[in-house]
Amino acid sequence: MNFSAVLLAGGMSRRMGRDKISLAWSGATLLAHQAKTLRLTGAQQLLLSRRPGQAWLLEGFGLVTDSELDAGPAAALADAWRATNVQVLVALAVDLPQMPPGYLREMAVGALQQERSVVPMLAGRYEPLAAAWHRSCLAEFFGSAGRSFQGICATLAKQGLLTPREVSDGEARLFENLNTPADYERLGGEIIPAS
Repeated sequence: MNFSAVLLAGGMSRRMGRDKISLAWSGATLLAHQAKTLRLTGAQQLLLSRRPGQAWLLEGFGLVTDSELDAGPAAALADAWRATNVQVLVALAVDLPQMPPGYLREMAVGALQQERSVVPMLAGRYEPLAAAWHRSCLAEFFGSAGRSFQGICATLAKQGLLTPREVSDGEARLFENLNTPADYERLGGEIIPAS
């Protein structure tokens, strides 16, 4: 399958109080865990999206550094699109550690076949940080700094360029993210003081 995948890891982690990518998860760092998830999707190209000043590297991943500081994940995704020429780009946020590779691969196949983005929808809200984005969405992403992902998704859906993938009750846990120390502890992480 001809698709790329990007690990979105450039957030400021303000509510967590430390960079999430260094948190321990499943015997590794959260960054390494999510990188493994993306490797298992079968993506032909792997990208790591980071903010300026982050020194993290991943073997086999190309680097994409945010062109605008603190412009949000939609702007980071626009930067990732500039680094690839495929039809579909799978996005995964570093703080969604329960997302399985098969789920992401299924959406990538759907986006390739339908020639439009496939974005999960949970309780009436889009989940754009674990989605398969089709190249047809580019016009909405470029110049998206500060724009709401919900607004971008709604616009794409009205244009017939996005297919919502309804999240079942059993799949809802896949979208539990790690925003705060309480989230991390609730999902099984152990808080270790920052060094």
